[in-house]
Amino acid sequence: MRLLRLGRSKWEVLATLSEQGERCEVLDFLLGKREGQQGVRTGMYSFLRETVPRYGIQEDNTELCLRMRPYEDGLYEFRKQPRTGPKVRVIFFTDGDRIICVDGFLKTDATPQRKLDEAAAIRRRYFDEKRKGDIEIFNL
Repeated sequence: MRLLRLGRSKWEVLATLSEQGERCEVLDFLLGKREGQQGVRTGMYSFLRETVPRYGIQEDNTELCLRMRPYEDGLYEFRKQPRTGPKVRVIFFTDGDRIICVDGFLKTDATPQRKLDEAAAIRRRYFDEKRKGDIEIFNL
């Protein structure tokens, strides 16, 4: 599995890359030219690069981080809450002092089940490949 390092201090923040290593869903979402909430999306990018590496996931602060239900096995979302309109979310999981970001999206209602299923599958694949020693980390 290929990962891209977004930030590193006390915590290491990583994002998944495509198998070819050419695309990062999280960065495509946060820095891409998609419509809507551009300022909040770039704010989330800064949060992942600067704040999260220093302070971690801050699980007790539900304004910033929330455990995903029904996935009690370790999926979370980072949250950015503009006053109105869609909310920016980044789905992630942890491995010790690593935070692995899987996907980003604008949330209007419930988190799409497809996104949760894909994130859970990536989490399983990450731990399988880690056991095999098949994790590659690239710097941003």
